[in-house]
Amino acid sequence: MAASRRPLLALGRATLRDACRAQGLDPWDDPHNCDPSYARVRVRQHALPALEEALGPGIAGALARSAAQLSADCDALDAIARTEEWRIQLAVPPESGPAAQAGGHGRGRGHDHDPVRCGY
Repeated sequence: MAASRRPLLALGRATLRDACRAQGLDPWDDPHNCDPSYARVRVRQHALPALEEALGPGIAGALARSAAQLSADCDALDAIARTEEWRIQLAVPPESGPAAQAGGHGRGRGHDHDPVRCGY
């Protein structure tokens, strides 16, 4: 999913700068990427270097791979939930199933077809 919306995300900054220069383009640096009021900037500037110092190099790449795998898993589970939602609703009405008893656990994560909401 992420690759189709952000196809250049997997490329390093130096690679992108070199590609821009090769095409005669001036790379643009988003000033928000250096603003420490954003959590993502603090993570890049402080948390990731601390993790790499403690655990060794490659942490950012490992986290990116894990995120991509989890995103693919989430997409697959959402697709299964969409195709099976009608069966779930027939078997267990949402107002009486585990989702009602869980107090809305699993909601608010952007999933229109949340298996918890459907009674799993």
